[in-house]
Amino acid sequence: MKKNKIWLVVLALSVVYVFWSGYIAISLAVKTIPPLIMNGSRFVASGMILFFIAVISGQKLPSKKEIINASIAGILLFFGGTGLVAMAMTKVSSSISAIAISTVPVWAVLIIGFTGKWPNKYEWTGVAAGICGIVLLNFENEMQANASGAILLILASVLWAGGSVVAATFKMPEGIMGNAVAMLAGGIVNYIAAVFLGEKMIGMPSAASLAGISYLIIFSGVIGFSAYIWLFKNTSPALATSYAYVNPIGAILIGVGVAGEKISYHGLLALVAILVAVVLVAYGQKKGFNKNKV
Repeated sequence: MKKNKIWLVVLALSVVYVFWSGYIAISLAVKTIPPLIMNGSRFVASGMILFFIAVISGQKLPSKKEIINASIAGILLFFGGTGLVAMAMTKVSSSISAIAISTVPVWAVLIIGFTGKWPNKYEWTGVAAGICGIVLLNFENEMQANASGAILLILASVLWAGGSVVAATFKMPEGIMGNAVAMLAGGIVNYIAAVFLGEKMIGMPSAASLAGISYLIIFSGVIGFSAYIWLFKNTSPALATSYAYVNPIGAILIGVGVAGEKISYHGLLALVAILVAVVLVAYGQKKGFNKNKV
């Protein structure tokens, strides 16, 4: 790898590691903005920016099939995943949310299994460790006190994993155009769900909430996803998805250190178990990839 490309990889990884630990920003945003309205605004804005960038950079417009596929992925990811997380975070802290969502690679392995590619022994061990982590996490005081928040976080993890599988297996628009379409579709469905659930703005959002949603639009959305797409194209999938090891730790450090959140030993043990699970799943996938190479 050329020296200048190494620096680009380091920069892109730093962006994904730091900017995608945005749980504290979600926590701030939903304090005075209803969660689905906030999430819809976030992804419609990010999607429009990415769509504009894609068009002026000469990317072709997607086909009808690509739009449908990207919309399915976007609804699962940006409504089912982050929308439910935003709802949960009106009840549960950013630290606990980050630990719960870090189970996504474990759920993804199980979902892929239903397509006929069942996990190997390393991945099954990772699944078992992930289940142990989920059980431990549910002993956390916050999760016990907010059963609806716990259910939303687990469901969000499953739906994000499903959306990731769809995005990886269905024919999607090329480059950032795929992210733009997915974000716009997910954002619109957030708005529809907000109307259905009766969400309404009551007064002006606070400065903290506006700062939180601005961060999510620009840094987590436009910059973070663009860096992630670049990594996926220019490095290995294992390196590109290594954010799953780092982001929960960053979210906890920010939540505890900056926002004064508290986490018990159950939560810490759950984090360790889930990180072990993610490492085992990633290792199992690498072994399976190397075995199938010709």
